[in-house]
Amino acid sequence: RPDNCDGTYEEFCDSSREYSNITDIIKEFGKSDLLSYMNEYWKDYSGDDESFWEHEWNKHGTYFASLSI
Repeated sequence: RPDNCDGTYEEFCDSSREYSNITDIIKEFGKSDLLSYMNEYWKDYSGDDESFWEHEWNKHGTYFASLSI
């Protein structure tokens, strides 16, 4: 992802690739190890991990042109 050379990066690049079912997508691709890791180490401070993951994907992940899951 491009670095704007001022401490900022592009965000929310492709709204057609925003998702709200991150857990289901990870399960669909058989990545239970990734989901286990996320459940243990990538926690939301308010306890709503799914919403946190959705936000982070939609903000940063939509910038990827391709992603091998």
